[in-house]
Amino acid sequence: MFSVSVEEKGEMKFYATTRDHAFVMGIGNGGPNPVETMLAGLCGCVCHYVRDFLADSRIECESFMVRGDARQTEDRSRLSSIDLFIDLGGVRAEMTTLRSYIEKCKVYNTLKAGCDIRLVLV
Repeated sequence: MFSVSVEEKGEMKFYATTRDHAFVMGIGNGGPNPVETMLAGLCGCVCHYVRDFLADSRIECESFMVRGDARQTEDRSRLSSIDLFIDLGGVRAEMTTLRSYIEKCKVYNTLKAGCDIRLVLV
């Protein structure tokens, strides 16, 4: 199970605590906003599986980057699409095999399929 708590202490800053770490999100100058943080989580998860692909394929790649660009719906109520750009710094890779690794990412799969979310007032 995964668990995160987020506390708002004023000033539009959201203090997130995970299993072993803490970070601040915000609106304006308070840090990355929650949507950017969600997108960063997706990119981070994809990075994990890109690294697995490179290691299993014995492809040397000193560093790489995954960038996510998201568009929102016209009414701004949700994201309408996300493009992921994988930059291996000039290293050649086979996309079909790479995609099979990326499709193991929990965040990627959750966003693609949707997920039940229950709201509980404590």
